[in-house]
Amino acid sequence: MSTSFSSSSFDISCIDSKNLKIQIIAYDSYQCAPSSIDKQNVTINGLSTKEVLTEEFEDVPIIRLYGRLQTGHTCLLHVHNIFPYLYIPYQGPTPKDDREVQNRLCKLLVEINKKLKQSFQRKDGENLKKKSRRRNRLKNEKEQDESDFETASPGSDDSNNNSFNSAFNFVSDLSVVKGVPFYNYSVGSDPFVKISLLNPRYTVRLSRLLSEGAILGHKIQPFEAHIRYNFQFLLDYNCYSCNWISLSQFFWRSPLVILKDREDYQLFFDTPFTAFNRFKITPMLKKFMSSYIFDEGAEGSNILDPDEFPRIGRTLVELDASASWIENRKEIAERPLHLSMTENEALKYPNEKYISSTKAIIADVMFLRKERSLPQTSKLKLFDDIKREFKGEKWVEIEELRKQFEYCYDCSMKYFKKGQRGCSVDETAVIIQRQWLQRYPTSFESVCILQYTPKIQEISTLHLKKNNVTTENILDVLLGQVHSIANKLSQVGETFLNSIDENQEQNVSPSDSDGNIDENLAEMESNACDNAENPDLDTKKDTLPSGLPGNTLKKDSPSNTQSEIQEKKTAIDAGNLDIKIYKATQTAFKSSIHREFPKSQMATKNSESFLLHPLKERETTKKILLRYQLNPPRYETYDDFLNSFEREFGMLKINYKSPYYSDRENYDNYPFYFAGKKFNLNCLDIEGLAHYQGVGNGEPHPDFDINPEIQSVWRFTAKAPNYNDVHKWLLEQPSNTFINRSLLLESEIEPITQKHTSTDKRFEEPIERKSTHFARLITLIMELHINTRKDLQPDPAKDPIGAIFWNFDKSHNPYPLNLPKAGIFLLRNNSVHMDIDWGNILNIPIRIFDEEEEMISSLVGLVELVDPDILSGYEIHAASWGYLIERCKIVYDIDLTIRLSRVCQKQRNKVGDRWGYTHASAIRITGRHMLNIWRQLRRETNLGSYSVENVTFQVLGRRIPHYSTETLTQWFTNNNPYSLSSLIWYYYHRIIIEGEIIEKLEIIEKITEQSRLLGIDFYSVIYRGSQYKVESLLVRLAKAEDYILISPSKKQVFNQDSLECIPLVLEPESALYRSPLVVLDFQSLYPSIIIAYNYCFSTLLGKMRDYKPGRYQKLGVTRQKFPPGIIPLLKDLITLSPNGLMFVKSTARKSLLAKLLTDILDARLLVKGTMRSLHNDHDVNKIYNNRQLALKMIANVTYGYTSATFSGRMPHSALADAVVSSGRETLLRAASEIESNPKWGAKVVYGDTDSLFVYLPGKTRADAFRMGTEMASYITHINPAPVKLKFEKVYHPCVLVSKKRYVGWKYEFEDQKEPIFDAKGIETVRRDGIPAQQKIMEKAITILFKTMDISAVKKYVCAQFSKIMRGQVNYKDFIFAKEVRLGTYKNEAYLPPGARVSKRKLSHDHRAEPQYKERVKYIVKRGFKGEALKNRCMSPDEFLKDNTAELDAEYYITKVVVPPLERIFNLMGVDVRCWYNEMPKYLDYGNPRDTKFKGLNINYRKCILCNGILLKDSDKSLCPECAESKHETVLKLQEKLLIKEKQMSDISMICGACSQRITDYHQTKAEGSHACENYDCPLYYKRERTQMQLDILKTNIEKVSRDW
Repeated sequence: MSTSFSSSSFDISCIDSKNLKIQIIAYDSYQCAPSSIDKQNVTINGLSTKEVLTEEFEDVPIIRLYGRLQTGHTCLLHVHNIFPYLYIPYQGPTPKDDREVQNRLCKLLVEINKKLKQSFQRKDGENLKKKSRRRNRLKNEKEQDESDFETASPGSDDSNNNSFNSAFNFVSDLSVVKGVPFYNYSVGSDPFVKISLLNPRYTVRLSRLLSEGAILGHKIQPFEAHIRYNFQFLLDYNCYSCNWISLSQFFWRSPLVILKDREDYQLFFDTPFTAFNRFKITPMLKKFMSSYIFDEGAEGSNILDPDEFPRIGRTLVELDASASWIENRKEIAERPLHLSMTENEALKYPNEKYISSTKAIIADVMFLRKERSLPQTSKLKLFDDIKREFKGEKWVEIEELRKQFEYCYDCSMKYFKKGQRGCSVDETAVIIQRQWLQRYPTSFESVCILQYTPKIQEISTLHLKKNNVTTENILDVLLGQVHSIANKLSQVGETFLNSIDENQEQNVSPSDSDGNIDENLAEMESNACDNAENPDLDTKKDTLPSGLPGNTLKKDSPSNTQSEIQEKKTAIDAGNLDIKIYKATQTAFKSSIHREFPKSQMATKNSESFLLHPLKERETTKKILLRYQLNPPRYETYDDFLNSFEREFGMLKINYKSPYYSDRENYDNYPFYFAGKKFNLNCLDIEGLAHYQGVGNGEPHPDFDINPEIQSVWRFTAKAPNYNDVHKWLLEQPSNTFINRSLLLESEIEPITQKHTSTDKRFEEPIERKSTHFARLITLIMELHINTRKDLQPDPAKDPIGAIFWNFDKSHNPYPLNLPKAGIFLLRNNSVHMDIDWGNILNIPIRIFDEEEEMISSLVGLVELVDPDILSGYEIHAASWGYLIERCKIVYDIDLTIRLSRVCQKQRNKVGDRWGYTHASAIRITGRHMLNIWRQLRRETNLGSYSVENVTFQVLGRRIPHYSTETLTQWFTNNNPYSLSSLIWYYYHRIIIEGEIIEKLEIIEKITEQSRLLGIDFYSVIYRGSQYKVESLLVRLAKAEDYILISPSKKQVFNQDSLECIPLVLEPESALYRSPLVVLDFQSLYPSIIIAYNYCFSTLLGKMRDYKPGRYQKLGVTRQKFPPGIIPLLKDLITLSPNGLMFVKSTARKSLLAKLLTDILDARLLVKGTMRSLHNDHDVNKIYNNRQLALKMIANVTYGYTSATFSGRMPHSALADAVVSSGRETLLRAASEIESNPKWGAKVVYGDTDSLFVYLPGKTRADAFRMGTEMASYITHINPAPVKLKFEKVYHPCVLVSKKRYVGWKYEFEDQKEPIFDAKGIETVRRDGIPAQQKIMEKAITILFKTMDISAVKKYVCAQFSKIMRGQVNYKDFIFAKEVRLGTYKNEAYLPPGARVSKRKLSHDHRAEPQYKERVKYIVKRGFKGEALKNRCMSPDEFLKDNTAELDAEYYITKVVVPPLERIFNLMGVDVRCWYNEMPKYLDYGNPRDTKFKGLNINYRKCILCNGILLKDSDKSLCPECAESKHETVLKLQEKLLIKEKQMSDISMICGACSQRITDYHQTKAEGSHACENYDCPLYYKRERTQMQLDILKTNIEKVSRDW
C-alpha cells in the first residue's frame, strides 16, 4: 500500500522488476470460457473430488481492471480465479470425520445446482412476451419454483452411494470455514459453508432461494450475499480504487501494442487507432516494459498466446494475472481475537491503525511534518491527556436499569445451574466447543487456501528464443519494428493531428483578450446603474386623491372580540428577558449580595449619605449645577467596576439596549400581543424620556477636590468640546459609510454582499512530500452545437450536429501530445464562408468536415488518442455525450457507447440507468467514468440556479452571456462570417470555463481522495449511497477478525422493531437575545459515543426488557438465543445503555465500529492540525482539505448505517436507539450541569442533537468567551473519552425563531472586531424564496442588530415596499427557482408552479423537459380579482414577452416578504404587516403596460410628462396644462427621451463588453449584447425593461406630434 496520495512525475529509476504496479481507475467483470489460467472443475473444500460428477465449467467470471502503468500509459488487467461467494451456517449433527462433511457438501452441491437450474427455466415463448407483462411472468415463475421445491426432496437424484451427479454447474466450490457472526455478540468460531459461484448473478438468486426455504426444505440465513462481486474482490485482496495493485506474477497479452488494423476495433468508424498507439510508444515505456518481460526458457515467456488470449481492450497494453499473484493481500494480517470471552491480548496493539488507507494518510502527513520541521508526535488528539472523572454511566434511569440487570443476572444464573448442575460458570461451560472445526480454515484464511493457483507450465505463452528474440531487441520485435522517433505518425494520424497543432494553441490567450474589458467593467456597470432610472421620477411617497384606496387607511384599533379580550387578559408581560433569566439563575445566592459600597472603596472625607445637592447659584450664569455629596466609588480596573454590579448590587453587569422606536410617528401606545405575551416597546425620543427629579435638600455644598492617587472610572473632561472640535474629530475618524447605488437610485432592492467564492490564492512555500507517482485522472469535456428549428430545443431525430467543442486535461497527460488542450470540429455549411482559414484567423484550433458522420468519427478518434478516464459535459443527458449517443442510435443505427468504451468485446455499457439519471449519470461507458458537471455542482454548492452562467459568476466571479439555441442557429447559418466567429468563440470560452469550474471546486480531486480512502471506484463515490461507503471500510476490518456479516432480506429489514429514539432537539424560547449567546458543540458526538461506550453489532449482548433465558430475543433483523450463564460470566464487563441494552466493555471485546471511527477521527485530527500549522501553504491545504472532508463524511454517516431501516444493507434498530438515547442523555446532562452552576449564571435556551445554546444575560463578550471555554472544559471532564464538548462561537445579539431556525452576529475569536452575519434555516439562506426576500430580510436584521431602532427598520422596509408597489425593481429579484421532479407527482391537478411551467413548455416542445431536480424559474404576474395563483405563474421569458404582464406586488409583499419578517419581528413586539397596511397604495392606472384591473371601478390615465390625472373621456396623452405650453413640453419630452436613450446606451455598453469578452472582441456590440438572454444576470432584466420604456416613450411622443 502506498504511503501518500499526492501525484508526481514518474522516475524510471524506481522500477521494481519483481512486482508490477498498476493504478486502478475503474473495474467491472465479465464471463468467458475458462482458459489455461482459470480453474476448470468443481472443488470441495478447495480440493478436486471424483465423487461429484460434473462437467467442466462453461464459463467463469473474470475481474477486469482498467488502470495506468507507472509511466501513466493505460492498461487493462484481467484477474482470473476470483469467484463470487456467500456463506450459510453449517447445520446438522456433529460430523464424525471429514468424509461425512464431504458427503454433506456433495449433497448440498447437487441440491443447489438443481434448484438454481429450476429457477432459471423459462417456458417456450415466454421470452417473447411484452415488457409490460414482465411482473406477471416473474410472479408465475416464482409460483412455479415454489411448487417444484415442495415436491422435490434432497437426495432424490439418480446417484449411488459414492457419487453425485450434477450436469449443470452453478457452483465453483463448497467449503467449510469457521468464522464469528458479526451481528450481535458471539464467542468462538461457528461453522459456515462458503459457497463460491460461477456467475455473480447467481448470488442474488441463490440468496432468495435460501431465504424462502427452497433448498434443503427449510429457511437458511445467507451471509455476505449483499456484497457485490467486484466489491468482494477489493475487500479480500486489500485493493483500493485510484491506488496501486501490486502483482508478483503476470502475463502480457500479444500483441503488446496493437499496430495492425482489426475489424472489431474499427467497428462503425475507421479511425487511425493503430497510428495513435504507435504515437504513444515512448522511450520510457519501452524501457519500462523491457524490465517486465521475461523468457523462462522451455516454459516460455510471460507473453500469452494470442490464439487463446486475444486482445479485447482499446487500452495501450493488456495483461492477465491470477488472484494468487496479488501482493496487496500480504499487507493485511489476520487478527483472531474472538476465540475466548476476552480478546487475545497478544494480538492487540493500542496504537495500531487498522485501515490501510488511513495508514497511508498518516504516513504521508508524518513525512510532511518532518520535512517542514513540525513536531513529530505519535500521540493523536482523539484521546487527549485530560484526566477525566467519569465513573460509569449516569443515565437518568440508571438505578432502574441496574435493577433490571440484577434480575437478568439472577435468571441467567438459575437457568445455568438448572441445566449444568455441579458446573461452575466459566468459559468452558458457556462456550460451545467444536473440536472437529479446528482443522478447517477461518474465513480470512480461506481466501488464500481455497484460491486456485494456475500452473505456469500449462499456460499458453510465446517462446521468444525460438524466434531469435533477445533482451535488446525484444520490444522492437514485439512492437513491430517501431521507428525510433516515437512521435512519427502514420499518414492518417498526421492528417488528424496537423489540422489542430500545438502552435495554433500557443497564440491563443483568452485571458489576454479579457484584460482591456475587465478593468473597467465594474465602473461602467456602476455608471449605468446610476443612470438606470429617470431622475425626473419623484422618489417621495406619493399620495392618492381623497376617496382612493390607501388614503383612508388608519391604524388598527384594538380588537374587542371576546376571544382576543380573554387572550389579552391571560397574556404574560414579555418584559426584559435578560432580567428574568438573570433572576432565575441567581436565586441560589441572592443573600450574598451586598447593596452597600465596600468601605475600602468609599471616600472617607465625607460621611453623609450618598445624595446629590445643587451647588451655589452663580450670579453671573444664573444656572444651578449639581454635584455629588460623596466621592464616587473607586475601582482598580474597569472590569472590577462592571463586576461590582453583579457582586455587590445583584444587577445585570450590562443591560443591553432593547428594541425601541426613535420616531414618535411610528410609536403606538397600544400593547402588541403575540404567542401569549404582551409587548410594550418604548419610544426613546425627547418626549419619551422620564421626567428628571432632583434629590436632596437643595442646600449648597462646598467644592471638593478629587484625589489624583485614586483612579475613578468617572472622570470629567477638562473642557467641553465646541463645534469646531467635534467637526475636526469627525473629519479625522475613518468613514464607515457605504453609499450603495440603490440608495441613490431608490429604484431597486438594496443588494447584500455577493456571496460567490472566487479567490486567487497562491502557495508561498515549495511542496515536499513522498512521491507516489499517481497518475491524475484525465478528463475530456465535450459540448455540441446543434442547429435547431426556430425556438425548439435540439431533437436528435431531426437536428444535425453543427459543431463539436472539446477540452481535455493536457497538463497531466502521461505522454507528450502534439495536440492543443482544446479544439473545434466544424461541419461545413454551404451558406457560410467555410473556405476561410478559421484556425489562423481566430487563433483557435479548428478542423472542418463535410459530413456529420465523419466529424463524429474524428471525435471517436480523439477519444482513442487521448484515452481519457472521464468523459464529461455540463449536462450530458439532453446535450453533450447523451445527445451524441442518441443521435447515432436513431439516425445512423450506431451504438456509439461501443466505440467509446475501453473494450471491443463484452462491454457493460448502459444508457437508461434511472438511478444514475437522478443521481449521477444515466450513461455508463465500459472502462470510463461519466461526470455530469451540473449534477455534481448540486452537491458542491448551494445555489438558486445551476445554469453555467450563474455558476460561473458564483464560482469564478465573472459574468458571461447566454444565447438561445435559435440565436446560435442564426449565427451559424447566416452569411455573416462575424456571426460564425462569435459562435465559435462563445462555445470555445464555454468549454474552457467548464474546465476551470472543475479545477476551481476541485471536483476530481475530492472524488479521487474519497475513492482512495474508501476503496470504491470513482463513479461509485457519486453514484452509490453512504451505506455502501461505510461498508467498504467496515467489512475490511471485519474480515481481518474473521467476522462474517449477515445479509438480511427486505422482509427481515421491514419486520425489525421500529426506531424508538430520535435525536434531542430542545424547543427554544423564541425571542431576541440581546446579551451574548454561547454555542457549545460536542465534537463528533455519535462517533464519540460509539467509541466511549463500546457500541457495535458485535458487542450487543441483548435486551434486559422481558428477558427470559433459553428463549430467543428479537435483536434487529434476527432472533438470537445466548448461551446460559453468559451474563454471570460477563457481569463486570457489561455496559448498560439508556434504552435497556447490554453491551460488553472494550476490555472484553473492542467495538469494530469504534476501531473504524478511531482510525478515521485520528487521521482527520492529524490532517487538520497540519493544515493549521501550514495555513500559508495553499497547495498543501487544498490537498489535505479534500482528505479531511472525505474522513469527515465517512465518520458522520457511520451511525446512519445502523439506522437505515427502510433500505438498510445491515441495519440494527436496537443499536441505533442505543446510540441516539446515549446522545440525548449526554446532551441533557450537559445542559443540567451548566444551569446548576451558580458562578456562570447561565441558562440553556436551545439544544439540537449535539449542540447547546447557552445564554449569559448581562455578560460581556469577553465573559462569554471565558465562560464558554470553562463550560466546555468541565463537561468534557465529566464525560468518558473521547466525548468532548467544544466551544464553537458566540452570537451577540441573536434571534431564536424555532427549531433549527436562528440568526445572529457571530464572533469566533475574542479579538474579532467585525461580526459575521450567520443564519440557519431562515429565508436569508433558504433557496425556496426569491432574492428580494433574502435581501430585505438580511438588511432589516442587520439594522436591528446594529441600532435596535425599530423606526430605522420600518423606514427601510417601507421604502422597499414602496419600490415594489411602484414597480421600480429588478425582475430578477422576484423570480422563484424551485426543484422539479416530473414523473413523480401523483395528481396532475396539484402540480407545483415550477412543474406547471415546465408542462406548458413540454406541450410546445417535447425536448424541453427539465432534468430531475433541476431548478425551474417562474414569476408571479398580477391577475384579475380571484384568479388562482397557479394560473398567474409564468416563466421569465413568457413574462418579458407579455407587454400586459406586471408583477403582483400585493402577492409578493403580503405572501412572500412580510411572513418571514413577521416571524422575526413579532418576537419583539413589532407588527410588520401593519406597516404595509398603513402605507398609501400606488395604483398606477394607465401605466405603460396598459394593464386593466378587473373588479375595480377606478380607471384613469396620467399625463406622460407630469403624471397628472387625465379626464376619464380624454383621448389625449397630455394634461391641459402641458398641452398649452407646447414649446416647453417638447423640450421636456426630448430631454426625457435623451435621458432614457443615454440609460439604454450605458446598459448596452456593459452588455456589449460582456458579450465581446466571450464571443469576439472585434464583433459589433449590438449583435451580441441584445441577443443575450442570461436570466441570471440582473442587467438583462433592466435592459429589457428600459428598452420597453424607451419604445413606449417614443410611441407617446409620436402620438403627441400627431395630435399637434
